[in-house]
Amino acid sequence: MFFVAAVTLPSLAGSVTFLPMKPVNNGKLTIEYRPDAGMAAHFDEYNDDVHAVVYWFTAENDLPRAADVTLTRDGDRWKATTTVPADVALAMVKVGAHSTYDTNKDRFWSVKVYDASGKAVRGAHMREAYTNLGNLPAHFRRTQDIDEAVTLLRQETLLHKDNVSAQIALAQMELKAGIITQDEAVSRISDVVHTPRQKVTEADAVATAQGLQIVGKASDARQLMKDFAEKDPTGRAAQQLAMETLQQATSAQAFISVAMDFLSKFPNSPSRQNILDAALQAGTQGGELRALVTSIDKVAGLPPMAYYQIANYAGANDSLRGKAITFLDRGLRGVTDVAMRDSTYGEREWKRSQRKWTSQLKFVRGAVLRAMGNEAEALTDLRAAINDAGEEADGGAYELLVGMLQTTNPSEAQKIATAAIESGHSTQGVVSAWRAMRRDAGKDSVTVEKELTSLREKGRRKSMDKFRTEMMNLPLIDGTFVDLAGKPSKISDWKGKVVIVDYWATWCGPCRMSFPSLQKLYEKYRNNPNVVFAIVNVWERGGERKKLVTDFLKNNPTLTFPMYIDEKDDVVKNYGVTGIPTKFFLGKDGRIQFKEVGVLPEEQFIDEASMKIDLLLAQ
Repeated sequence: MFFVAAVTLPSLAGSVTFLPMKPVNNGKLTIEYRPDAGMAAHFDEYNDDVHAVVYWFTAENDLPRAADVTLTRDGDRWKATTTVPADVALAMVKVGAHSTYDTNKDRFWSVKVYDASGKAVRGAHMREAYTNLGNLPAHFRRTQDIDEAVTLLRQETLLHKDNVSAQIALAQMELKAGIITQDEAVSRISDVVHTPRQKVTEADAVATAQGLQIVGKASDARQLMKDFAEKDPTGRAAQQLAMETLQQATSAQAFISVAMDFLSKFPNSPSRQNILDAALQAGTQGGELRALVTSIDKVAGLPPMAYYQIANYAGANDSLRGKAITFLDRGLRGVTDVAMRDSTYGEREWKRSQRKWTSQLKFVRGAVLRAMGNEAEALTDLRAAINDAGEEADGGAYELLVGMLQTTNPSEAQKIATAAIESGHSTQGVVSAWRAMRRDAGKDSVTVEKELTSLREKGRRKSMDKFRTEMMNLPLIDGTFVDLAGKPSKISDWKGKVVIVDYWATWCGPCRMSFPSLQKLYEKYRNNPNVVFAIVNVWERGGERKKLVTDFLKNNPTLTFPMYIDEKDDVVKNYGVTGIPTKFFLGKDGRIQFKEVGVLPEEQFIDEASMKIDLLLAQ
């Protein structure tokens, strides 16, 4: 899930104290929070909703389970006491009220769990190390700190010499950081995997199998995984083997079949959403939409997002619209199903996500019903989509509803269009309809544009707040691009600047369609030394790549933005791109903050991209 409307305040940071400093399993843990001035004022406004979200990490699992703990005022502090679960190795905390959270400048607060002798339990340092890699889901993603991760793994291996996972992870991380050589890493990993042990956990087995792969013993690695998969057919080893089968699929239809089998067997896999996305890509881009619809129809208990995604595609096909409605209804039932809750969200965040998903599903349902000619039900769903989520509703819901009401009920249409623009949903359709309705009401063009500017300024402030919450905060993915003169440029060399990377190909129609808008955005910032544009050619299908790009630019002389080539398509692969055009917005620290796929209307694209760039420039 990624639609939770939680606002974080990275510029603010109160302080958290844990008591006792060395909590134990099944023991009490008191959380004391002293807010800074900004959060204190916020708490005064929402004093009945002040709470901490506690992320309980076990030694074995990659993802935590979250729980809300209500805080009560005690002088200038807010505090609560909870019980540390029996299986937990680490607790990580953020504090907030009414969807606004203090995340300690995206570092959060954490405390390790100890045993009766005062020694950190097995996995405590290791799990905290992993939280410092910067690759957790956005709502509890810590800022990356590789040096801290290495230090914590070293402490883990000193305290718990039998922790195979930590030893192998440490060797790999020190290799990546340049602390040891490749040969040294392989030698250390070889020593670890060949050391006999009395007891091996499944996590250790998976790590050992990875180590065996590194030292060239793939058959031994696979046998170890098979042995553990037989003991636990739903465990990590079984999931890893199933993932390998998934990667070996030779056709889109085969991939879809194996993917749906995986989702049926492992409904709680951390890889679930990635596999769903890959199956959707295989079905929609591989010409197997019907096979995808048939397969998804047979899988029970998919998350609402899955039904929303497939309904978007099925609803665009005349013969599959009935099935799209079926999927959307399943999604709406799933939103209220307690069993479908993502356990990495606190209760309050999860309830907000339910409202958002209800709105999204009803929006698509309304769009499909309208395409089927059922305008009355479509209007009911679209109105509900906006009422359910308000300012957080999809801009498309506003645009579709305004368009349907513009001639039949212009008064309501104008109110909705005004609310849309004020809330940051200045889509091209909404703005065009608003202008037309104001002119129809007798307003002259100067007055109309003045009113529109005022509304848009309100919307811009709302949009900036929204984009602030949507920042991905993903680690820098480095790589080298080559310009048309053959000069290489590393992404990391652009640190200190805001970078816009746009992946495209000469054969890609949507890419070419997006270029006039992108050129206007470039012209807006071309004289700003702190903004870099990198338009990167990838995935060409034939011919010498430099010549293809050069000829394209000769035929399009108005395009003057900087052009690069990803010569071996290595960088685009590392960015996980599955379709083009895809744009990434990188902050001044090199971290990936925004991702855009596809083409937006020009006015909307320039407005939204400008807000993202300005937001990153202000950091």
